[in-house]
Amino acid sequence: MDGRPVEGMGKLAALAMRLCRRGAKANQGASALRFAARAGKWDLVRRLLERKCGRNALLVAAQAGWWPAVYQLLDGGDCDVNANTADGKSTLHFAAAAGSWLVVHLLLEKGCDDSARTGDGMNALLYAAEANEWEVVRLLLQRSCDVDAKTTDGKNALLFAAEAGQWGVLRLLLDKGCDADAKTTDGKNALLLAAEAEEWRAVRLLLDKGCDADAKTDEGGNALLFAAQAGQWDLGLRLLGTDCDVDAKTSEGKNALIFAAEAGEWDFARCLLQKGCEVQRHERTALCC
Repeated sequence: MDGRPVEGMGKLAALAMRLCRRGAKANQGASALRFAARAGKWDLVRRLLERKCGRNALLVAAQAGWWPAVYQLLDGGDCDVNANTADGKSTLHFAAAAGSWLVVHLLLEKGCDDSARTGDGMNALLYAAEANEWEVVRLLLQRSCDVDAKTTDGKNALLFAAEAGQWGVLRLLLDKGCDADAKTTDGKNALLLAAEAEEWRAVRLLLDKGCDADAKTDEGGNALLFAAQAGQWDLGLRLLGTDCDVDAKTSEGKNALIFAAEAGEWDFARCLLQKGCEVQRHERTALCC
């Protein structure tokens, strides 16, 4: 290929075309994309994306959250808005995971299927919740995306948001009726995941919504134990007003009473005793110190 400009395309697009024809890779490929985009040659952008990544150009642009490319590719009319990878991950899934509100909006306006699921049960809302993308979650909920979709291991959007301590996302999901009692296959609910992550604001919100406070980890820990371990005494008192197990223990055998005694929180320790917390030999030692 010689160095002459391609007639009618401009210098930037001509350079991009030369790079494309030479099989541009790595930094050359990135330069070609940049030149083609700046020149407004979106058909060339598509060819470069597909050559560089070996995938549908719209999928690549959606994954990158590159809204100008998505807009132009959709405007061309010959891109499959519901294109997906071999494992079922669609353009909308990629855009939701990338947190690109504008790309998600463009795809939905073009009729992208918001009910599409991957092999492990993920939909666009689950990807957005997992990525802590509040604005994308809100947009998908406005479009009636399935709020109770679950992965194959039982996680719904609320569980993803609780694990990340995303109070705003949690509130949105709960207001839309997302199942507050959903549990993973190992029995963890949203409140327990939030407590494990020490996301206390999320724990309080979930308590307000009546989430079960007595869910436990495989090791036997519950929200009360995690709160006591972290010194969250006010929250601990609130949990004592639920059916939370006061005798839950760590793998080392410590319960909330031990943590209260070690911290000198005698009022909290007294409340635990009034709730029937069991005092064992090593707990008596701590209480006497």
